Amino acid sequence: MQELIAKGISITQMLYLNFEDDRLFGFSIHNFQTILDVYYGKYPEHRDTQCHFFFDEIQSIAQWELFIRCLLVKSHFIKRGNLL
Repeated sequence: MQELIAKGISITQMLYLNFEDDRLFGFSIHNFQTILDVYYGKYPEHRDTQCHFFFDEIQSIAQWELFIRCLLVKSHFIKRGNLL
């Protein structure tokens, strides 16, 4: 993320979620759309711009691949792994 900031990408074009955060316990495949709804609700100006979503420990959510595939089809950019 620091690399993107150094390149001039606005922090508002980035979203980081760690699925080991206890506030996300009980999260399921059915909740993924809420992530996009909340993000674009807060930053509607980014609906048509390149955004960077960082999902740490996403593999702990059953069927997470379906959500990622959907994002890829919509041309979102995905980052996974050691991000900070």
